[in-house]
Amino acid sequence: MITVQGTNFGTVNTVKCSVKTGRYVLGSHMHQFSELVFVRGGSIRVTIDGKTEIANENDVVVISPFQVHSFDTDIFCDIKLCLFSNDFISDFIPRDKICILGERAVFSPSAALAEFIRDKIPDTGEEPVRFTSSADATYRKIKAAIYAIYEEYTQSTRPAKTDSRANVISLILMWMKEHYREDITLDDVANALGYTNGYISHCIGSIGNMNFRTLLNSFRVEHAKELLRKTDNKIIDIALECGFSCERSFHRAFLSIMGITPGEYRRSDSSIFCITSPAKKINFNNKKR
Repeated sequence: MITVQGTNFGTVNTVKCSVKTGRYVLGSHMHQFSELVFVRGGSIRVTIDGKTEIANENDVVVISPFQVHSFDTDIFCDIKLCLFSNDFISDFIPRDKICILGERAVFSPSAALAEFIRDKIPDTGEEPVRFTSSADATYRKIKAAIYAIYEEYTQSTRPAKTDSRANVISLILMWMKEHYREDITLDDVANALGYTNGYISHCIGSIGNMNFRTLLNSFRVEHAKELLRKTDNKIIDIALECGFSCERSFHRAFLSIMGITPGEYRRSDSSIFCITSPAKKINFNNKKR
């Protein structure tokens, strides 16, 4: 099962830095924002787009938008997770460029940078924090550390191959993120990206055995969840806003992906996660990242 993390980092200047210690396990998931993992102690196993790497003490893991990844430890790790909106690193990942920067996700920073990271990235807690344009000292510290990490990472890691399947998957996801509210087809994706229908379908299938329609509906349902949480709009209006042709198709897709109906979700203690494979009824308690 793969999850798509919600849109809590859809705004600009948003960041969350949290500490995890002990046995840390998080199954396969992806999200539209960027993530860094700094290993303060122990080690952690990271699988990104099907490739597994081990990050040891003082290593940094660089995770780009829309990469499918998971975490696991055998015994113990002490890590700091830093998740942030992509505007933080627009100099490194422009919106019109391929997301994946390097062939490897894990790299060993210099001793000076490792110490800098320990000092400059605080624990902001579990909730995302949005900083204003009059950035305070905490914001400046975090952004300085993030830029230092990406600067050293891009210099120490060979660029990823632009035609790799992982890069094509990222392109597919970025394109669909921009167009999911439209009446799009597999042909539209293939034509826009310059690949055959068969190859695009193969790439999508490698994301948790999904198909085009399920992936498209996952984006639409993710948007619908936000509207269900934050507005009192009628369900039919939400369905049309998210790209569904009618309330019936919206209800069917939402139930298949989430395991409950849109109305039940609106009345629940909603989670930020969207289940992207047919699921049983979901318990929304304790689902935060």
